[in-house]
Amino acid sequence: MSSIFEKEFAMRWSDLDPNNHMRHSVYADLCAATRLYYLESIGYGMQKFAQLQLGPILFEENLKYLKEVMANDSLRVNVMIAGHSSDGRKWKIRHELTRESDGKIAAVVDVTGAWFNLKDRKVTTPPQDLQKTMESLPKTEDFVLM
Repeated sequence: MSSIFEKEFAMRWSDLDPNNHMRHSVYADLCAATRLYYLESIGYGMQKFAQLQLGPILFEENLKYLKEVMANDSLRVNVMIAGHSSDGRKWKIRHELTRESDGKIAAVVDVTGAWFNLKDRKVTTPPQDLQKTMESLPKTEDFVLM
């Protein structure tokens, strides 16, 4: 099992809503950015995906709010694998967004997706090294084979 991949983000004024806490859509944006940073860290940046005519797509995104995130907060966003198909085509990733100030989990985001062939416009199996690396992500306690 590999170590947990995390990125830290400081809240910006533009991330806030009229209630002075983080806007709902920022949670999804931070998780998407963290997934892309993770993929880039394993050699699958935007150029590699363009070369392979491959990309990640989402089928479902589920967000559970647990604690407020305020203007001066910083968040750590991690990446864990919550499920995958045996052929690696489909996957479920969980993100925990943790407040730096107190170490409390502010939100949990689950995304279900797949690898998409951009030429054929179909779900496809990923390259073997990408599949193996995704499978080696830390697993959630409720991990499932899809």
